[in-house]
Amino acid sequence: MGLQNIDGKLYYFIASGASKYIQYGKQVKGEIVDFVANSNIAPVYSMWNKFEITRRYYFDENTGEAVIDGQVVYLYESGKQAKGELIEVNGVPHYYDANTGARVSNAILTIKGKTYQFDADGNGKLVG
Repeated sequence: MGLQNIDGKLYYFIASGASKYIQYGKQVKGEIVDFVANSNIAPVYSMWNKFEITRRYYFDENTGEAVIDGQVVYLYESGKQAKGELIEVNGVPHYYDANTGARVSNAILTIKGKTYQFDADGNGKLVG
């Protein structure tokens, strides 16, 4: 039950053994699925869920930077979205917001004791 890696693909199984990777007769691909900490890893399919979203996955073959809902985000190979992380993309540091996961731009941030300046495109440079 829960998230399972089968042949390099991420699946979510509910208690009945059904795969949530298949939802209402269609494969969940190119869609965001949020998980909360209310029962190990439980998927959120409703805006009414009162638990805090702890993990966000995007089920698609694309990894790295991607534009989803108009925001630039970073997706690991597992589909997990980076949040609150400094990641180098092609040798350039980018920071992804801890709440939304969107790439931060036009900001100066201190991350782990180092100060970075991010331009309008979200490209960062170490300034202190």
